[in-house]
Amino acid sequence: MNPSPTVEPSAGQDPAVEVKIADHPNPWAILNEGVKTVITLATGLLGVTVTFSREFVGEVGRGWVGAGWIALVLSVVFNIYTIGRIQIRVRQPADAAKYGDSRSLAFFNISFVFLVLGIVLIGIGAWLGWVSVPPEQP
Repeated sequence: MNPSPTVEPSAGQDPAVEVKIADHPNPWAILNEGVKTVITLATGLLGVTVTFSREFVGEVGRGWVGAGWIALVLSVVFNIYTIGRIQIRVRQPADAAKYGDSRSLAFFNISFVFLVLGIVLIGIGAWLGWVSVPPEQP
């Protein structure tokens, strides 16, 4: 069995006491909030970059930004799957206590990797579009 992730002790708590997410009364709620946060970030970034893509994406960076959009969509898809896995696990009392060995964590981590990959790819595409534009002549 894998050890569960740990978090830093909060203010006023003895730092010698290790706090585990699995020790939380409802660790699935923590994972669910993380999933919702990543979905919000991915869809917000996707919406903003699609809306303003003509402003910052040149011909050179278009492929990079497109790959970033695909990564953001994959992040949302993996998060929706994670929400489904959380619902399945929580509704089965025998499985609800098995937080540390859940595949839901793996799918959430994959979705986070796709979020970061999307941000990096869109950043590269925007930078390439920015540097490929010739300066205006006065």
